[in-house]
Amino acid sequence: MAECEHAGSVADLKALDTVRDRHVAALNAGDAQAWAAQFTDDAVQMPPNAPGNVGRENIAWWSKGFLDQFHARFALAVYEVRFRGMGIRAGSLHHQSDLQSRRSADAGHW
Repeated sequence: MAECEHAGSVADLKALDTVRDRHVAALNAGDAQAWAAQFTDDAVQMPPNAPGNVGRENIAWWSKGFLDQFHARFALAVYEVRFRGMGIRAGSLHHQSDLQSRRSADAGHW
């Protein structure tokens, strides 16, 4: 049976906003454990230009390595929400990382 797309309730949208806000706050605070806690045990996190990290433990391990080297300034802006079973969001991201005197930046859509 195919999953149907449906409009989310106010509670659904608020729950997604809460996770997004925790996600951004943890990254900007350099807290890999708090960031990884926003993922399910079977989640797949796709870092830019690198293989995916499967599972909360691997996400935490990769994130710690990244956040130990960089100070992240991360922001997400949501412009579309669709629900198919669990919530799916689409938006834009802006990311800047500083490593000593070098700076990298990225922007895209998710």
